[in-house]
Amino acid sequence: MKSILERTRESLEQALSCNPASTELMASLAEVYVRLGRFDERTMELCQTVLDEQVDNALLQQAQSIRMLIEETEELERRAAREGRVPDPDALHETLESLREFLTQSPDCMGAWVAWTRIHLLLGDLDRAGKGIEDLERLGRGDLDRLFGGCFGYLEQARQADANGTIELVRLYQKMDQESRALLLLEERYDEGIGDVGPILLEFYQRLYSPGHAGQVPDEVRQRFFMVMLDHAQADTLNDWLRQAAERGWEISTFSQSYAKAMVEQDQLDEAFNVLRRMTLDRRVKQMLNELATAFEQADEVDKAVNVLRYINDNVLVEDQSPQTQENTLMLEAERTMAELQLKNGRYDEALQKYIYVLCEGAQPDPEVLEQIDGLLEHVELGDVEPLLRLGLYFRRQKDHPKAVFYLNQAVEREPDRTDVIHELETLFDEILGENPDLPQLRLELGRLYLKTGRWEKAIEELRVAAGSLTQTDEANRLLARAYLKSGHLEQSMERYRMVTVENHDCEDLYELSEAFMQTSAMREALTALDLIGRVNPDYRDVRQRLSQIEENGGSLRSEIDSDPRMRELIGDLAVGRYRYSERLGSGGMGVVHKVYDIRNQRSVAMKILRDSLSSSSKALDRFFREARIAARLNHKNIVQIFDYNISNVNGQSYIVMEYVDGPSLREIIDRQFTEGFNTPIDFTSEVLYYSIQLCDALEASHDSGIIHRDIKPDNIMINSLGEVKITDFGIVHIEEATFTPTGAMVGTPRYMSPEQVTGGKIDGRADLYSVGVLLYEMLTGSPPFASGDVSYQQVHNKPLPPREINPLVPKEIAGIIMRCLEKDPDRRFNGAKDLKMELVQALDALGGCNKYGSHTATQCYDGPTDGKALQMTASLDPGPTRIPLGEFNSPAPSPPMLGSENELDLD
Repeated sequence: MKSILERTRESLEQALSCNPASTELMASLAEVYVRLGRFDERTMELCQTVLDEQVDNALLQQAQSIRMLIEETEELERRAAREGRVPDPDALHETLESLREFLTQSPDCMGAWVAWTRIHLLLGDLDRAGKGIEDLERLGRGDLDRLFGGCFGYLEQARQADANGTIELVRLYQKMDQESRALLLLEERYDEGIGDVGPILLEFYQRLYSPGHAGQVPDEVRQRFFMVMLDHAQADTLNDWLRQAAERGWEISTFSQSYAKAMVEQDQLDEAFNVLRRMTLDRRVKQMLNELATAFEQADEVDKAVNVLRYINDNVLVEDQSPQTQENTLMLEAERTMAELQLKNGRYDEALQKYIYVLCEGAQPDPEVLEQIDGLLEHVELGDVEPLLRLGLYFRRQKDHPKAVFYLNQAVEREPDRTDVIHELETLFDEILGENPDLPQLRLELGRLYLKTGRWEKAIEELRVAAGSLTQTDEANRLLARAYLKSGHLEQSMERYRMVTVENHDCEDLYELSEAFMQTSAMREALTALDLIGRVNPDYRDVRQRLSQIEENGGSLRSEIDSDPRMRELIGDLAVGRYRYSERLGSGGMGVVHKVYDIRNQRSVAMKILRDSLSSSSKALDRFFREARIAARLNHKNIVQIFDYNISNVNGQSYIVMEYVDGPSLREIIDRQFTEGFNTPIDFTSEVLYYSIQLCDALEASHDSGIIHRDIKPDNIMINSLGEVKITDFGIVHIEEATFTPTGAMVGTPRYMSPEQVTGGKIDGRADLYSVGVLLYEMLTGSPPFASGDVSYQQVHNKPLPPREINPLVPKEIAGIIMRCLEKDPDRRFNGAKDLKMELVQALDALGGCNKYGSHTATQCYDGPTDGKALQMTASLDPGPTRIPLGEFNSPAPSPPMLGSENELDLD
């Protein structure tokens, strides 16, 4: 989507092509170029041409100076990279002051941001340089490495031995999404012996590689990788990596030995033994095991010392293998050859049995053999679960608990009645949880096992713990609902089913639950269970018939059951039997707007819900209350109708229910019209007039009620599918003869505000007509009359360019209407919305009407309130809502100001 400045540039270039001698157009275009950050030859040529006649144009004079500063910073960058130093830092600070002053006026100038960022890089101020990079990315400048390559090279050289400086530079690279360059710099510094960068390098490695995908670690990185892990990783992480590396046959004995030695020094003897058992039992490892046995003995853990010595005795050195050991090795090689032959000949059952034998009888787990086993298990239908049980027991002995759980779980799935397998899996779970009780995934698996074996209470105990983990709460709650159902806890089962996304495989349990409720005459709960089935499979068994029977016997239950859980989440019990959620429509500063379904009135509506962060703010509640009751007071077809509202300082209890408009805003229409270029055919001009006439109709009704909108802009005007205008957002209205904002407060959007709004003067309905003029100007030229720079100042002092100078296709009569709306003095504008509407009607008739909606005249004038049900409104500033009679809408209360301002630029 093009920015307003970009659309303004296109409009001015189009206008200048039609009137190339216009100094005013050249000046406006040059200023837009500068604000867009374009300092190319075209811009400088325009600046010079304009300055020849407008010598006091401060912005263009400053632009020429900034161009020189940009060129100077480029030369400074080249010198710094070449000489390894920054010449004259004091002069750089003076340059920064000039750039800061310019950027305060032109915050979107890309060239100035480049120079500003380059200077901070050269000065080594990476925090402010990072802010400059953020602004350049905001402005769409993506080639930052090319822009500042010399600066980065200088910084890397200047901070070569400085760990903190290197880390700052790495963080800056990350902000620029240059992870690979950051990693390369860290690796270079680590290899140069700057160990302080190790923890940061470890962060990078842990993001790139995980133990489950250890094969992704490149060969050339492994040595450095394990050195970093050994120096900085936590013990359990390093141990996990060393185990994975050992299984893949990597040469990591040096790191394993160093780690085991560190564990002994830290009195973590069990951990040291686990590491040493995974290593080849050469003389060095045997020596370390003997030292470990001595450490166990000194710690008065004699049994563990004996266990270590027994391990040494049971595992002879490779070079001292007995004839029996050599015979076993030859036998395993023969079995593996037979397995490969069986696999080649398609005899998968025999191949699987051979591979499992080779794996379980080998000295160390063989990754290639295990890969063959897993592949065969996917294709072979086992006659019994012995192979899976054997694999589970093997990996349990290896202390590889995840694999042991995996294979034993598969065994239970294939043969749920095997008590020996169930016992093995249960004791394994107990063993793991005894070492680490905080494993919610394992709690889920244990609960699933208890559920399969009919131990409902134990399943409930484990699954309640598992449900506390966000990553598995849905599945844990589903299993918990089933466990409660099987154990007869019906209410708890229903509560859990309400928490999950119901799927087809839940229907049978829900059906059983509904039957149990009907047997206890709990018809409301039975209806809820059947409703949950109906949402995913309305044709399941006799669900339709049962729903009809229950509703015939207790139809009053339906309104309670129709309460949508999502609506309960948003507004609590206020949603019961009233609203059903549809979708999120958008958000603003005050609240989030959702499309919901009004069950009682059978219609889609829009619900604006005040943000939770504002629920304790009296100012926000006042503004929200004002928007609701003022809009509700204006019963007009071109003003969005308010159906209901509630105001409370309880989170989620403040909302406005209003008419849902099934169409775009004027902002979307404008953006769509000018996305492909500058184009305003007659049909589009007629459409603009058609909408503007309806807008005047609505404003006439609003002004007649003493209400001035004060924020008429494209975003607040919606168009429904029938072409009807709907004004929204009455949050900052002004009531004549009442004070909603103190004198001098500027409220509204500066690009669409009247001069009297900007200066805080007295306003009336003609302020809204000025905004209508801005709106017409933008719809027919592509941008508002004042779109950049000090917009508020320009609204008061500068006369806008006539729209025909930007777009010659604008009819002269319409251009005259626009310029009259944009008069600085309200007395020179139209007297009221009705007068403006009459002029627009004549202009539309002159164009032949609006073909898009089959109309040759204006929309019909508003002639009375629309039909509709009486509204029942709720408003309160206390937690307990209080009903407000409709008559009280006519008594506006004072409200605090809602100050509006341009975005402030923070250069410090």
